[in-house]
Amino acid sequence: MAVLLVAATACSGSRAGDSGTGPSSATSAPRPSTVVLPPPAPRYRRPPQFVMVSFDGSGDPKLWRHWRAVGARTGARFSFFLSGVYLLDPVQRRLYHPPRHPAGSSDIGFSPSAAAVRALVRQIDLGYAEGHEIGTHYNGHFCEPYPGNISTWSRRDWRHEIGQFHKLMHHAGLAVPDGDIRGGRTPCLQGHLGRLYPVLRSEGMTYDTSQADLPGDWPRRRDGIWSFPLALIRLVGTPWRSLSMDYNFYVNQSRARTVSRRRSRVLADDVFASYMRYFRANYHGDRAPIDVGNHFATWNHGAYVDALTRFVDTVCRRPEVRCVTYSTLVSWLNAQPAGWLARDRAGRFPRMR
Repeated sequence: MAVLLVAATACSGSRAGDSGTGPSSATSAPRPSTVVLPPPAPRYRRPPQFVMVSFDGSGDPKLWRHWRAVGARTGARFSFFLSGVYLLDPVQRRLYHPPRHPAGSSDIGFSPSAAAVRALVRQIDLGYAEGHEIGTHYNGHFCEPYPGNISTWSRRDWRHEIGQFHKLMHHAGLAVPDGDIRGGRTPCLQGHLGRLYPVLRSEGMTYDTSQADLPGDWPRRRDGIWSFPLALIRLVGTPWRSLSMDYNFYVNQSRARTVSRRRSRVLADDVFASYMRYFRANYHGDRAPIDVGNHFATWNHGAYVDALTRFVDTVCRRPEVRCVTYSTLVSWLNAQPAGWLARDRAGRFPRMR
């Protein structure tokens, strides 16, 4: 089986960025994603099938409303990895001081207006209050091969970029506390993780989602950080294994070019079938967590939004399935006795029939 791995190179389809629109709506309501799941009872037979759905960029209020509605009807909770530059309009862009770039630089642009920022902030606050997780996709999305890209960054650069993320959150007035930013995904899945992970740990973060692995592999902890890789899954309709992320499907299915609406429906069906094959193999197999990433984008007439929506609607209410945030899974993993987690990794439990 051939493997074609394409790093996601955009948060909203190009170096132009997600447009977003937002007013802060703080709330003190209990947040389901912050509840620590207890360890299973001693007589439990197998681990739950965890499903984590995450979004890079997260800068479009319309897509926020869509995914909040999906979460409300299915009980799913998602992880939204926000690009901090979407909390600034072009007039305010120089408030962002990226590493190794002039103030106001961003390879994905900014929100189009102050009204757009207010609308986005409102959606983020509402989603946070409903139990969805806010994580970081960092800020300026500086990827290879451009000068000053994140693969050249030092620990000091990463620490500065994370500080800038929090600065932009505060400036926008988000209701999300700094301490609830527990992890994220690097732009383009790039960056030297040996430099980044010690910084994440020193900042109180617990996980990262910037690697790729086979779909049946359980996550592992490295340098005190849980690594949740996206999966290299078989993509129906192609000879490839593709990363479980919409941009990679877009490249592998249509070479990142928009197809007809009729063809896009076929592509959506193929992606949905690929998700379901990934799910069934794990659900009836070793129960390794399912990791799916999307962007806030509507490539190929929304084919990938449609496929992922159908997937969540289909699996998240099934027996023994928990569609949760990464932080919730971290809590569950940390609560497991070492012997139980080793048993789960080895698949030593009765399988679902």
